[in-house]
Amino acid sequence: MGNFRAKFARGLLRFIHEAFPHIRNVISYRGMIIYLPPTVFNPKLTFSTSLILDYLMKRKIEGRVLEIGCGSGAISIFLAKNFGVEVICSERNPAAVKSTLINAKLNDVKEKIKVISGEHEVNCCYDIVIVNPPYLPLDPEDILDINWCGGKDLEFFSRIARLAISKLREDGSAYIVLSSIVRKKAEQIFLSMGIKAEEVALRKTPIDTIFLYRLKKRPN
Repeated sequence: MGNFRAKFARGLLRFIHEAFPHIRNVISYRGMIIYLPPTVFNPKLTFSTSLILDYLMKRKIEGRVLEIGCGSGAISIFLAKNFGVEVICSERNPAAVKSTLINAKLNDVKEKIKVISGEHEVNCCYDIVIVNPPYLPLDPEDILDINWCGGKDLEFFSRIARLAISKLREDGSAYIVLSSIVRKKAEQIFLSMGIKAEEVALRKTPIDTIFLYRLKKRPN
């Protein structure tokens, strides 16, 4: 049943993304102007980005902030505009790197946004790490699928979670989104890594429930 829902979700996301190109060129989102090349994730298409932003808006965001897999840069730019923090953004899609740089300039926060091409070029250590990862349990078939498919066994999701926790200060917090389709598997991954994981927010969708988890390093 979970695999069927995952395939349905992928099909729906691809259909919306490809059938309505007018919603992915330049969009208005949360008071920001966001330029979206064809292969870059549209924050309006799913509930995950809004779930993260709604939760973080109620928190005190300060210190060193990292976003892994920033896509269009919407989350990082929002935090820079609303909290005045500097954000390091890492991204492996070249189109998304360019998109984030353009969007930082469009939203007058280019001095607060630094974009790094490639996850492993990121240094340590951060107070807050944010990840809106691909979490559908499917292997990506092309570059567009990379936006939402985290591998049949959540290999990419697992790697990103490990990277996120490795970039935290000892008392820092990482925030990561996952779906009810993969919740049990994701929790097993956190447990196997020795990560302390706490559900902090959720949002129901017509297909599944999206959860936001706070991850912390367990004391040695």
